[in-house]
Amino acid sequence: MLERNVRVIVAGALLGSHLVTLISLPFLTNLGGLSPLQAKAIIPVTVPLFTAYATAIIKFVVSSRKAVRQSRRRFSKGFSWLSIAVTTILAALIPGMLYLKAFNVMGRFEDFQFWFLSVETMLAAYVGLLIEPLYGSVPTKLVDGSASLARPPGDAPTTPH
Repeated sequence: MLERNVRVIVAGALLGSHLVTLISLPFLTNLGGLSPLQAKAIIPVTVPLFTAYATAIIKFVVSSRKAVRQSRRRFSKGFSWLSIAVTTILAALIPGMLYLKAFNVMGRFEDFQFWFLSVETMLAAYVGLLIEPLYGSVPTKLVDGSASLARPPGDAPTTPH
């Protein structure tokens, strides 16, 4: 499968599932499916993971912004299948479980929380293996060659005493 197609599908699954989850929270709370405290308990898990995924994807898009033409390079069928299938299945479980909880299919919030955190952890571990092959390593320098974490003038590094 073309590399760009795999990247787009994986990015859509990761970002889409977390956006649907975050956007759904106020609606499900207003409908009475979640209490405000339950909705607040989901945010500290979902936002950092969404941010981590989005950062890796945005860095790739920004670093490849000057590409003249689309690459015709392909990933192997096995890598493409694993990247898309497992990511999509785990990512779909995130908002799916939220809706199951909101409509009382999952029962107690503690049970939902256990499974929600378990799936988020599995997805994060799996995606951790895919980020570099799909989106490249994290760049250490900006496009113009300056250090990405430059110190202000006169700000010397501190040494421990």
